[in-house]
Amino acid sequence: MFWRFSPVWWLLVEFHSAEHLWGQDIPTTQASLNPGPKDGDLVIGPAGKNLVLFANIASGHRFLGRGGFGAVLGSKGIKAVVVRGGSVRPLPADPQSFEKVCRLATAYIHRNRFTGHLYRNAGTASHVDLCNASGILPIHNFQDGQDARWQHVSGWTMRERFGAKPSTCRPCTIQCGHKGNFSDRQVRQLPEYETVGLLGTNLGIFDPELIAAWNEQCGRLGLDTISCGGVLGYVMEASEIGLMASPLRFGSAEGVSQAIESIACRKGLGDKMAQGMRRLLETYKGRSFAMHVKGLELPAYDPRGAWGQGLAYAVAKRGGCHLSATLFPLEASLGFLKPRTPKAKAHFVRFFESLYAGINALPTCLFTTYAHLLKAPIARLTPKPILAWTMQTFPPSPCV
Repeated sequence: MFWRFSPVWWLLVEFHSAEHLWGQDIPTTQASLNPGPKDGDLVIGPAGKNLVLFANIASGHRFLGRGGFGAVLGSKGIKAVVVRGGSVRPLPADPQSFEKVCRLATAYIHRNRFTGHLYRNAGTASHVDLCNASGILPIHNFQDGQDARWQHVSGWTMRERFGAKPSTCRPCTIQCGHKGNFSDRQVRQLPEYETVGLLGTNLGIFDPELIAAWNEQCGRLGLDTISCGGVLGYVMEASEIGLMASPLRFGSAEGVSQAIESIACRKGLGDKMAQGMRRLLETYKGRSFAMHVKGLELPAYDPRGAWGQGLAYAVAKRGGCHLSATLFPLEASLGFLKPRTPKAKAHFVRFFESLYAGINALPTCLFTTYAHLLKAPIARLTPKPILAWTMQTFPPSPCV
């Protein structure tokens, strides 16, 4: 089944059989729906159809990635939701004030180091440089936080190697998404940091061509790359120590593509992997290296090198999530909080959980947080050593 909404959706909602689409991957489904330039769609792939617990939903070439939303649609027999005839624009109560604030916000975004430089030019994979230097880049299923080969998968390296061009959400001021030309003459999305970390360095893989191909495969099948990479990392470690039998090994590409396909189709070992890491533990054990919180596989920031981020994982409602509260930049990148201490961390987790709830309700991109917080007078005018000492010693004061 798929839904189709007319421009006047309160007057016309149509339900159509999706039997002819049900087995198709996401790009084929999107092409079959024949969207016009003003149309939008939400689509699931085989992973959603087969109720993989980390199946996602595609919207264009972007994804509602985490938490298994694709499996929710699949469980209800919904292949796609299509809206025809253009978007609905909200009308602000005070257009002039709204435009003034937008111009100010845009100026902040342009001037900020992260949103106006790192992300815009090298994408979120620019985090590879920062996270490796701070020891929080996942290596071999989080066994380590640094590796000498990190430059091979840096966002800056990929920019130069593949000739990155913007390919991002619409509309977008930051433009963190990019696409590039690969050696097989295919144009692909350059992998985001989380994908580089979980499908790349976490598996001991430092070849961006392989990571981009697996990223594309996950996108075609409708799989969250974070949870998929986390599960593969667990299986690699469990296989190496003899808890399970599989060809997957750290540093080797052998069997990875086949494993991704088997997860989406729920075949063989892939059927168990499709249940996620917490359920794999029930059969194969290995709790000490199962990198999840509340059943949600960890994103690509090792909490041993950023204790505040570890606390954020622990208290996030949906488990191992870096978007409920993001502290690793304050700890590992900006140097405002000492990374390996619990001091002050509870205050800032609470502050960012509240802040992010507000940002998500607007809605706008969470990356704008960098631009707005770092442009605030207290952050911009206070000497960094004094600000860092104040945040560490009197955490409620900057959180007011």
